Amino acid sequence: MRIGIVVLTASLVVLPLFAFQRGGAPAPEPPEQTTEGGPFAPFEDLLGSWRGIGKGKLGDEHVERQFYVVLGGAFLQSQTRTVAKRSIHEDLGMLSFDKSRGLFVMREFQSEGVYNQYTIELQDGGKTIVMTTEAIENPVAPGVRLRQTLKFVGEDELLDTLEVKVGDEPWELSIESTLKRSPD
Repeated sequence: MRIGIVVLTASLVVLPLFAFQRGGAPAPEPPEQTTEGGPFAPFEDLLGSWRGIGKGKLGDEHVERQFYVVLGGAFLQSQTRTVAKRSIHEDLGMLSFDKSRGLFVMREFQSEGVYNQYTIELQDGGKTIVMTTEAIENPVAPGVRLRQTLKFVGEDELLDTLEVKVGDEPWELSIESTLKRSPD
């Protein structure tokens, strides 16, 4: 009798695990693709997938970026994957609206273990998005700052530039990418 209870108990625990691993759990909902007039309405044109080529000091890079609204419209998420000759870079960003400061903030986590926190300024009627670091954790050099600019140069084309500044030196272009909206 005791063996029968153990087998029955084990079946009740183990079988649901197999069902979960075989797809028994519902698939997650696809990311939202609209801001629906919420706080991220200025970023509506940015939503979706972008692909292109970046040119910089280290040569050409293949760039893929995605932007979508997540967590019920509370955040805008970005994902970037850049493949260069000798390296792969990935980052994950979460953009939020800081009500206490009245501005948008992007928090970016990079595959190299670097964390950047940017403040965001919208220019040219929202057609240019300028992100400037206010904090960097694990920077590549002391005193470094970053400025990333996303500028719409057409309905489905985006110019993405990354500039670097160390101390009081002037901003220096690090990479410039031309991205086209991707259908997926």
